[in-house]
Order: sequence, then structure tokens, then C-alpha cells
Amino acid sequence: MPVLRRVADRLEAGGQLGGARVGVCLHGTAETAALVRALVRGGSTVDFVPSNPLAVHAEVAAALQ
Repeated sequence: MPVLRRVADRLEAGGQLGGARVGVCLHGTAETAALVRALVRGGSTVDFVPSNPLAVHAEVAAALQ
């Protein structure tokens, strides 16, 4: 996910999301975990709610804890 890494680097460097609170309701996939981590690196607080809690991959849940 090189694009999300680049976005995270830019957000972290610029601090554009400092103090923002972001809600995310998506499938619990590796891509979603990368997006959540990018938002956190940008300075935001993220509340993640999986759209289908029964389909969240165990490794994704572990990565987001």
C-alpha cells in the first residue's frame, strides 16, 4: 500500500489532521487498517467500527489494538 504510506508521510509532516476526530465504518481489511494508521499518523483520533464485525480478519483486529 505505497500510496497510503505516501499519504501518511504527508499528513504526518504537515500535521493537517491535528486534533481532528474521524469516524470510519468500513470492512475490516488490511487496507482499512493502513488507512486508519495513516489518519492517526496525521494527528487525528480515529473511531473505527467495522461494517461487518463477523468478517474482520484477526490480524487486522490485532494490528489496530
